Amino acid sequence: MYSKSLNIFDYSAYIKFCPMDCPGYETGSFNVNEYGVYRFDIAEPVSIVKKQQKVELLPVSNIYKIARNELESHPDKYIVEADTQYRYLTLGYIRVKDSSDSQRFSYIPAWSLELLQRGEVQSCPVFVNAIDGTVIEPEQIF
Repeated sequence: MYSKSLNIFDYSAYIKFCPMDCPGYETGSFNVNEYGVYRFDIAEPVSIVKKQQKVELLPVSNIYKIARNELESHPDKYIVEADTQYRYLTLGYIRVKDSSDSQRFSYIPAWSLELLQRGEVQSCPVFVNAIDGTVIEPEQIF
């Protein structure tokens, strides 16, 4: 039975988001009690210095070929089994380090390849820049 009074200290549910690759940068949290969400906090200490508009993305067929070529050309970098199936190409934004300034980074549209190995879906460390088709190395991601 629910109480008629709102208890703001009732943390029946608490969800916190913080990407593993950037702890301390973007975070979000929801506080939920018997009445629903009563608090939402987000912290994203980012300021936009420069923004590109109307940027065209490469066709998906090109991205798939680039990712496949990367896997075949560098088998020592990736653990890919013979019976691997390619499941999805997912488009998102990746935060990439600025090579000249450690305090700056860029969000770029990139495709990530999702694989099916041994019956399990796994993310693949192959990230392809959706604008120019370059492969983004994991150490570039911030």
